[in-house]
Amino acid sequence: MRQNVIIQTLIIAGTLLALLVSIYCFRGAILRSNSPEALKTVIQLFMPPIDLYQPLVSEGMDMSDGFVEKRLSYRHNYMGNHEIGVLLGNAGSELYRINIELLASIVCASSEGIRYTSSMTRGVSFLSKDGGGFGLDTYVVPRDLPLDSEISCTITLSGIDADLIRKYGPARIYIKKTSDM
Repeated sequence: MRQNVIIQTLIIAGTLLALLVSIYCFRGAILRSNSPEALKTVIQLFMPPIDLYQPLVSEGMDMSDGFVEKRLSYRHNYMGNHEIGVLLGNAGSELYRINIELLASIVCASSEGIRYTSSMTRGVSFLSKDGGGFGLDTYVVPRDLPLDSEISCTITLSGIDADLIRKYGPARIYIKKTSDM
């Protein structure tokens, strides 16, 4: 009787281990698919792929005159939330107290002709391990733009306080995957 319990326990433990190894090995494919959200959440929390939150594109920009227009090309690697924002190289904790007013226009199009457009008058400041900056917009793949297609995006920013950029710059525009939780 005791041997049966030990054998059953070993079979269950082996099955769970095999399941975890399979999820780990296929975590990128799972995040690119219509897999259950609970499974994607577990992967994002405990075993995210190395490139999950790395910028898809990040380019420096000169905003000293308060205006910039950037054209960026990239592909989405994973489904879910994606953010467009500005990273400031010398941002400090006081950035949270600053009201970032600007005029921003975002026009993105896929190679299949799917378009996403957005405009805003404020940036949402943040601090992170990479520094600080301000987010402009968030969109969802594949609802707003497709997965695995070439995306061309034109981002126009104007009305930004040049002193803000001089104090906290240099500035980089980025697009990256963000948490779905």
